[in-house]
Amino acid sequence: MNIKLELKISSFVESLYRLFSFIYNLSEDKEIIMIHTIDMDNIRKVLSICRYYDDIINYEDDDIISFELIDFYKDYVFSYKDEDKIKLIDSCMYKYVSDYNYRKGLKSIINNRDIDLNSYKKTNKLIRKIIKYDDNFEDERVRNIVVSKWI
Repeated sequence: MNIKLELKISSFVESLYRLFSFIYNLSEDKEIIMIHTIDMDNIRKVLSICRYYDDIINYEDDDIISFELIDFYKDYVFSYKDEDKIKLIDSCMYKYVSDYNYRKGLKSIINNRDIDLNSYKKTNKLIRKIIKYDDNFEDERVRNIVVSKWI
């Protein structure tokens, strides 16, 4: 567990380093200086809570809703304080990236206008939609067990 967490943190820090190097190179040419503060304790905490973080953010799809949802997920997990909700959203988003039927169903109830981290009301509404869909999806999956027939 610690090795996996350290690898996640090191890959995250490495990508931040590349980003800051790029920004620094830009600032030499255009005299733009950007300063960011990184709370490493918060990053460690979030990455220890979110078991599927790497799988989710590395998921690639040409679909706009998928891109927006994953972007929303990244912002949400680093800005929210309730660990239980973060774990729940992490598992829901993992199902989204790994299960075609789950992804198809969730896309049918969410549109781009629902995804807005700047609005507290829209954020809570989206989270409730995702959680409600997850509960219903699990219930439907249990009810619709397909029994194979032997000939």
